[in-house]
Amino acid sequence: MEIHVNNQTAGVINYVEGTQAVSGGQHGSVVSDDAARQAVTELRQALSRLRLDRFQAAEARTQVAELDGTLRAPQPDKRRAAEALQRLTGLLIGAGSLASAGTAVMGPLLTLANWLGSHGGAVLSMLAS
Repeated sequence: MEIHVNNQTAGVINYVEGTQAVSGGQHGSVVSDDAARQAVTELRQALSRLRLDRFQAAEARTQVAELDGTLRAPQPDKRRAAEALQRLTGLLIGAGSLASAGTAVMGPLLTLANWLGSHGGAVLSMLAS
């Protein structure tokens, strides 16, 4: 049996030959480009309320602008967006702002990391730590 997949749009797809046993369930997330754009808007607003020094704030704005630009492209480059999101997440962790920010920042970061799919794994790991 041979299977060819051009574009996977579901959270989880299993292609098996023979028997498959799944224990504990399978879960997937699919985040639309529109939901990711909304997350960038929410993130920008939340960051404006954080206590960051002027250098951190400027760097955070730069990374959010990078995310925004990437998402507005006809075909967003998720690898590029992942790099910007990693830099932003690292900055917030390093500044100690992520722990105090709550869901106003964490929610959009999680949405964007899930939108990135396999490219968002590093960010999800950073957020779980």
